[in-house]
Amino acid sequence: MAENRASGPHMGQDVIYTETASLFYPAKVITVANTTGLVRLTAFPAGGTTTDKQNVSFDGNGTVSNTWRYPNTISGL
Repeated sequence: MAENRASGPHMGQDVIYTETASLFYPAKVITVANTTGLVRLTAFPAGGTTTDKQNVSFDGNGTVSNTWRYPNTISGL
């Protein structure tokens, strides 16, 4: 069954965190602010320590720094 992305991010959902346009890695949504839609993530950089990212906004293109997107929204990912 396909993931329902129309209802927005959900706690526990796997996403991609974009540190910069050329640096991104997997993350898990920890909380969602209902009033703003901003999320708090735990990010998992390759070979690094997990990091807490707060007030992260959505960017479906993966081109804006400090944003998140759904997996497989950019060709090849």
